[in-house]
Amino acid sequence: RPEFRGEKVFDYVKEKYTYGFPRWKRWLLFKMLSFLVVGLKTLLLMVLSFLLYVQLQDATYNPSYSPVVSFLLGTCLNPLLYGVIIMMMMMMLFMFVAEKLGEVENYRTQDEFIYQYVLKMFFFIYVDGYMLFWILGLYHIPIAMYSSWAEQQTFSIAGIHLFWKPSQLDTYIAQLRSVCA
Repeated sequence: RPEFRGEKVFDYVKEKYTYGFPRWKRWLLFKMLSFLVVGLKTLLLMVLSFLLYVQLQDATYNPSYSPVVSFLLGTCLNPLLYGVIIMMMMMMLFMFVAEKLGEVENYRTQDEFIYQYVLKMFFFIYVDGYMLFWILGLYHIPIAMYSSWAEQQTFSIAGIHLFWKPSQLDTYIAQLRSVCA
């Protein structure tokens, strides 16, 4: 890669000096920064996905909304926010950050650079693709299964109730079974 900035290191196999970058330096200086940045970006994605989930629950099941408003919020606003914020803006930002982190990590070949770029992008795409299932499976369904209806009615996040109907859990389980079958 033309962007590679190496140090002269004696190669005992070739018996001459070549340019290289010590692995310990890359791990100590740059990989830790990359892990931190990728972790924070993934956490930001999880928070945004959870906020969109809460908005969808409120829009879909809140009885104070008229059916037209509920339909527009649930089918237009939520997918639009998800598509614009997460699928476009976050993906472009994360691609930019992953590329810059690869440049800072100073890989010698283009293959190493691309491999590390794909590895960083994998976390974003994996979390993005399965976040709704994680929220339902690890958060929403267990609370609905192990809480009484009276407890569910008092449960809210930022003033937004997540449980509006006693049969809501049965609907989710039926939908998950139909998707997995």
